[in-house]
Amino acid sequence: MSLVSKTFGKIIGVYQIIGSLIGFYYLIRFTLANSLVDSWLTIVISVPLMAFSAYAGYDAFKNNSFELTLYNQYLQIFQLKLNGFAFYYIAGIYIGAGVIFPRELYFDLSLFESVFFFRINSPGGKNVIGFNLISLLLTLLTIYVKDKLGRHLKI
Repeated sequence: MSLVSKTFGKIIGVYQIIGSLIGFYYLIRFTLANSLVDSWLTIVISVPLMAFSAYAGYDAFKNNSFELTLYNQYLQIFQLKLNGFAFYYIAGIYIGAGVIFPRELYFDLSLFESVFFFRINSPGGKNVIGFNLISLLLTLLTIYVKDKLGRHLKI
């Protein structure tokens, strides 16, 4: 195991743990600000996602294992809001780009803003397809570190 691989494991591990802790903080603030009835679906889905992000970070930091990190980043690459369905999951730094239909492009930046947004049958609004460029970059970098530095994918 190379020094680069160990260092990358520590950095990506801390990044994921911090992102999930910030996500838990925002979830608690959201829950306290809204009624529990309004936020139950968000809690049921976001708590396991944030816990998974924290565990993936721990696994990368402690064991220098990147499989869970890859799954965590895969979930964060795409953001969708189409015909009443919406899914956004971001745990960390976000640089996003995408299309707001029918003819608008967007570019966003936020630093350590963990977000989870899930809706079914959401009324109205714009249709959006977006990409988290940081998650895409981290996914590609993780695959590179695993493949080029001697740790092959076990997926």
